[in-house]
Amino acid sequence: MRRPRAQSESHIYHVITRGTGRQNIFEDDPDRHFFLNLLNALLTKHQGKLLAWCLMGNHVHLLLKTPLPSLSLIMQQLKGRYAQRFNARHGRIGHLFSGRYKSIPIHDDAHLMAVVRYIHQNPVRAGISTTCNYRWSSFPEYIGSPTITDTSFVASIFADRVAFVAGHLVPVCAAEIRPDATSRLSDDDARRIASRVAGSSKPQAIGEMPKRVRDRILGVLRGIGLSIRQLERLTGIGRGIIQRCRPATSDEDPTATASPPLVESAPAVSQSSIPGFRQRRLCRRFLSRASGRHAAANHYATIAASACLDDMTSAKAFRSGTFRALLEASRSANARLRTADNAVAR
Repeated sequence: MRRPRAQSESHIYHVITRGTGRQNIFEDDPDRHFFLNLLNALLTKHQGKLLAWCLMGNHVHLLLKTPLPSLSLIMQQLKGRYAQRFNARHGRIGHLFSGRYKSIPIHDDAHLMAVVRYIHQNPVRAGISTTCNYRWSSFPEYIGSPTITDTSFVASIFADRVAFVAGHLVPVCAAEIRPDATSRLSDDDARRIASRVAGSSKPQAIGEMPKRVRDRILGVLRGIGLSIRQLERLTGIGRGIIQRCRPATSDEDPTATASPPLVESAPAVSQSSIPGFRQRRLCRRFLSRASGRHAAANHYATIAASACLDDMTSAKAFRSGTFRALLEASRSANARLRTADNAVAR
């Protein structure tokens, strides 16, 4: 079930739409001219305003001022009619755009200014232009004569044209364009955390794990703050799979400082509580089938077998416990397991 789109009180939205599989949606200038003319016609029909825009190779940034119901109609007709013309012109079949478009509501003037700068800085970040004065964006209209862009609203927020240009010299950070988003980890930190949670030196090992284990690890990593793009780069897992994994809540966060319940609930080793060899072997076998031959299976089997329980409740414990518990308890669990093995041998 799709979540309803967030609504903006100002009726201003930062809209992003991409090509399917990140393929190009513009082959030449006639494609770009047709897209802009069609967009302008639809905005005129639905009484909307185009405040800023930028056409990249495989995606588009638009800053639109229109009520949310009108926005849906505009984007539906824009994407549908443009895709039909593009496919017919270039002998192509199938979907051109990837899924739903993004619509990020604009909260205030500071947010608006940041998004305008972000849109105009896209060509510079992509390396296709050395300045923001990119032909296929609204920046030339702000410093020259506007054609399809309504520049009056945004220009009134800046003191003058000099302030507008000077503001674009300062790079925009993610917190400015997404005030409600959490800060992202660096790729190095993300790689270390992913490797630690996966129990392997290579985060790609997550993609080789069974679906249930893989999805939970991805959910935990998303809950920590790793972005979908970071996980896609580090693990090689498709973006669609990562998006379907629900971010873990705070009690599942492996970076949480609270003592993990699985570690606290593990009873101390004693002669009366040591499980028999058969129970521990069955426990290992059960967990090996559930987790496969991966590093994560060693963590699960070790901790479950050292929980010193006479039944299979330890096998259930790893599902409800946190990954922090599984990871941090592995060293002490190994020691307890060796003690248990020695006691059984005696």
